[in-house]
This record gives sequence, structure tokens and C-alpha cells, in this order.
Amino acid sequence: LFQINGYSSARGAGAWDTTSASGVLPSFVPDNLMAPTATNVFANGMSSDGRFTVMGSDREPTTGERVPSRLYRVDLVTGAVQRITPDPVAGDPWVASNAAHQAGVVGNADFSEIFFSSDSRLTPASTGVPVFDDKLYRWANGTTELVSYSPAGAPQSGTIASSLDDLNQNAPTLVRNSMSSDGQTFWYGTGGGGFSGYPLFRGTVGQTSSTAITASENPAYPATGTGIIKGASPDGQRAVFWSRNGLVPGTTTGTLDLGHVYLYTHSANPSSDTNLTLISADAEPADGSGAVTSVLGVSDDTRTIYFASRNQLVAGETTAAGSKLYRWHDGTLHFIGLSPETVMASGDSQATPDGRYLAFSPKPAYDATGQAYRYDAVTGQLDCVSCPSSGPPVGKAQLAQRPTSYPVVTRPSRYLADDGRVTFSSTGALLPNDTNGRQDVYTWKDGELSLVSTGRSPSDSRLADASRDGNAIFFYTREALSGWDTDTIQDLYVARVDGGLPEPNPRPAEVCSGDACQGSWTPAAPAPVVGSVTFTGTGNVVTPPWTSAEPRVSRVKAVRSRTATLRVRVPAKGTVRVSGNRLRRATRTSSKAQTLRIRVRLSTLGERTRKRRGSVKVNVAVRYTPAEGRASTVRVPVTFRKAKSKSKKSKSSSSRTASTNAKGGR
Repeated sequence: LFQINGYSSARGAGAWDTTSASGVLPSFVPDNLMAPTATNVFANGMSSDGRFTVMGSDREPTTGERVPSRLYRVDLVTGAVQRITPDPVAGDPWVASNAAHQAGVVGNADFSEIFFSSDSRLTPASTGVPVFDDKLYRWANGTTELVSYSPAGAPQSGTIASSLDDLNQNAPTLVRNSMSSDGQTFWYGTGGGGFSGYPLFRGTVGQTSSTAITASENPAYPATGTGIIKGASPDGQRAVFWSRNGLVPGTTTGTLDLGHVYLYTHSANPSSDTNLTLISADAEPADGSGAVTSVLGVSDDTRTIYFASRNQLVAGETTAAGSKLYRWHDGTLHFIGLSPETVMASGDSQATPDGRYLAFSPKPAYDATGQAYRYDAVTGQLDCVSCPSSGPPVGKAQLAQRPTSYPVVTRPSRYLADDGRVTFSSTGALLPNDTNGRQDVYTWKDGELSLVSTGRSPSDSRLADASRDGNAIFFYTREALSGWDTDTIQDLYVARVDGGLPEPNPRPAEVCSGDACQGSWTPAAPAPVVGSVTFTGTGNVVTPPWTSAEPRVSRVKAVRSRTATLRVRVPAKGTVRVSGNRLRRATRTSSKAQTLRIRVRLSTLGERTRKRRGSVKVNVAVRYTPAEGRASTVRVPVTFRKAKSKSKKSKSSSSRTASTNAKGGR
């Protein structure tokens, strides 16, 4: 078994300060991930202000005792936790929040209002839904309520609107505006529909009924259809979805991967009004049915929709073979051109909120060249952003990537900035300073390519995410680009316009005695500069000499336990964080100069190693951050050994005593 831990990082004046969200609210690692107490120990979404997250835990936060798994709102600044899931209704077993819907947590700016799904029946109203079906709840003002109701007012299953990667069915990610900006309207789906999607609904806070947006308006197809939602407006009035079903007159049900694009517009009387608009109407039916393979992007106001079809839908345009790209805007369908690949359904795509730009990359299996493209609706230009300025394409490009450590995926990683800048990874050497023959991260803007990673790492560098304005690009690499990075493990970096933080200064000799002294510390070699035309900054700032006093840590003898106690003397008010490989993190604060007793504990992996090997040695890092001044770190080795086994004599004596007691002897 393994445990995924969640972390949050905030950029300060001198460094990125990282907090273990799982350390704030730790969990027991379950013996069986399918057990009723199984829970997720990583952050499930983050509020837009970056301060709050939702996490599951099977520990009681105040006592640490094992309890049925619950969900909590966690303040990443203060460490305060607030429970949002009540106990299941009487007689019900507890079922953890469904791991298949990690994308299904959405809330307002400070997460004082949260929508989430759980298999458990948490309120009396939810007893009408089977215990193992997802149910959609809303938590606000300390109260949890069921909000997934059918149009007839009956409780039903539900998960907040999320979009699958169509044919791939990767983990679902939240659709933009799945909750309206005022928090009163939300879009959700019910059940598990696989490739076909789910019945889709619009709900309103305070109402025990909903509107089925996939309800058919076609007499030839009377049943409520299914679909995959692709976008919604922030006012909660409109939503765009893909569906195989013929929901309006003149349409028929498509095959597994072929369907129609619909726009739902809410009205005062949706049960009797016409609310569906067929976006993928075919004005050139001679070459086929006009079925759509995928929706590529939707603007926030839903006035612009990009999609792909193998058929020509615009009269007079080419009917040549190949996937065709379209842009629907305010009721008019525009043919963009033939796509460079044959199938669009399995690729990555993203549109800017205003709908002007579209970036997409077909899955390499369906595109021999494997490149990334951008379309500009104002100029009508379709560009290959991952192609060299001259010559044929080289290497393969990727837009969305999911490395072994990753940002919380409640939304797709952003690779298209609002100004049309595209960021991607490529195995090709697109610029002369890319010399490693490995995957590197690039950015493209107005025909100009820039290298974000160094192009010299012996291993791949991968795109993680980017900011809306494109001025910050997060990427993974094993290359040490900073003096703070002292290993070859994959790390997360950010390249920022006008960025740069102070590098660590050479450290003074550590205070130690005996075998705790392991030699003088050697600063890491200067890191190579991450160079690009766009991403430039002030560079590494020369900092003044080391001024903060270091903590003094007493020597710890080998312990025959999973835990050890450190005596840490700090010179003033501040915070002490203790960490180490195979060790659980611990944090203590001091209000003055004093000696702190900090208990450290082996992680589950560390404890297994101790039991298997008989002992495990941990190089414990004690980092002291004063209220004023620069932080400093002292490292001390601690050896955790197995407890001594009982002697044969003791065992024999115990056996005789047990035997005597069994016979009733004195």
C-alpha cells in the first residue's frame, strides 16, 4: 500500500514556504483501500484565495483516535479544521467520499460554501437513495444538506458537473462555472454512464427539485438523455454538453463516440419551453450525419463553442476526408479547417474564457507528427506552436501531463493563457540551446518560441501548470536549478516573469558532539540559469551574511521505539519544523527563548523498514524560523531500533505461569 500526501506552498519574500496539508490532518493508512474506513489523505481542491482545502481523515483531529472517515475544511494558514460531514443516519454504514470523484468538490472563494459528493447517507432526506450511490451535498454555515433531487422532488444520486476526457475516461475534472458565481445554482450529473455520460441536471439552493437539462424535446426520442457537460455560464443560466442522444427534432442517436453538441438555456417554464439549441446543425449533409467527435472548448459566456466532426457541416466548404474543426459563435457556425489528425476525441484542448483562443493537441496515436496547435478567432490563424520556425516538425509535443507528483487536479492544468500564450512539453530540440535530447518545457507567443526548462537536464522536464496571465509556469525536473535543491529527485519549480528568490548562504558549522558530527556542510554548486527570451528576471539575489542564530539540538541516543524526543533550544520567538526521510513532520512554536521537547515519529514506511532491517537511521532536519530574521536548519542523526525480544528464560517462566493459571494452581 502507499499513501499520497498533500502539500501547499505559498511564495514569501525569501522562499516558498511549504506546509504539509496531510500533516495538519493526518490519516491512518488503511489495511485495505476498499475498506469502509478507506480515505484520501491528500487535499481535495483548493479555494480561489489559496487558503482552504477539503480533506478526508479517519483520525479525530483533537485526540488522534481512529474514527470513521470524515471530510473536513482545512485552513492551511492556521491549521484549523472544521468538520463538514455529519455521521451517517442511524443504522447506516460509513462509506468514504468516493475517490472516483476527486474533482467533485467545488466552493466559493473562501470555501465557506462547499458542494461535495459522498456515498454515505448523511441527512434524513438522503435515505431515499441507495447507500452506495453518490449523493450531492452542500455544506454552508455549519450545516450539511442534500441538494441532488429529481425534477419531481425525489432524492437522487449526484456529483457536481465534471468532464471526462471522452474516450479515454481519465479522472474527471471540474467544469468552469459548475457552481454559479453567486453560489445559488449548480450543475450536476447522476449515476455512471460510461462513454455515454450521465443524465444532467440544474439545481438551485433551497429548492427540493431540479431541471433535467438532457430532457428530450424530440417526439421521436421521448426518454431523458445522457451527456457530458463541457461548459457553463457564471450566472447559472446556460450550459453546453455533448450527447449521443437525438434530443431535438431532426436528430438521431449516435454511436459510442459520435454525438451532438447542445446549448441549454434556462427559462421560467423549462418543462414546457424549448430550452435546447443544436449547435452542431448540419448544413452540408451530403458527406454524412454530421456527428461530433469531441467538444474542444467553451467560452465562459457560452457564446463561443469549439468542436470537431469528421463531416462537413458548413455549406460550400470542403468535404475532404479528415477531422474538421468548427467554431460556433452567437448562432453562426464557422469552419476553421481540416485538423492535422484524423481523430480529435482523445486529445487535449482548452479555450480562453473569452473564447478568442483555442489550444489543442491530438493524442500522438492519432497524429503522426504529434504537435500542439493554437487558433486565434480574431485573425483566423491556425498555428503549430510546437513546430520549429523553419523545417518540418521534430519530436512529440504534449499539453497536459500528469507526473508522479502533481497539483491537485480539480481542474485541468492550464497551458493556454488568457493572452493566447501556449505552454507545452516537447521531445524535440526546437531551439539551439536545447541540447539534452530529452523532453523540455517551452512557451509560444505570437510566433516566438522560448525555452522554460534549461534544455540541459539528463532527464525529462514536464509541464505542470501555468497562471492565467502566463507569467508563471510550473514544471517538474530532476535537475537542481537552485542551491536549495540538493538531490536528484523530481522537484516542482516555477519560472516567473521578474522572478527570482535569494539563494541559500553558506552555512556555519553545525553544533554537534560525538558521532552526531558528520563533517562540514558543503554548499551545492551554483545552479544553471533557466534562460528564455520571455522568462527573465532579476536573477538570484546576493543576500547578506547569515544572521539568524541556529537552534541547538541535544544529541539523541538510539531509541528502541518508533518515536523519539528531541530537545531543541531556540534563541527567540519562532517556529520549529522537524522533518526527515521516513519521518512524520512535526511543528512547534515558541513565544520566547526556550527549550522545546518535540516528539518525532517514524512514518509507516519508516516503521516497516525498522521492523524489516532491525533499525533505521534518519537524518532529522530541524528548521527554525524566527519571528524576525532568516531561517536556519540543523541536522542530527537519530537511529530507531527494534525493541529487544524477550529472553528464553522469561518466555519459559511466562509459559509455566500461564499453565499453572490454566490448571487453577496457586
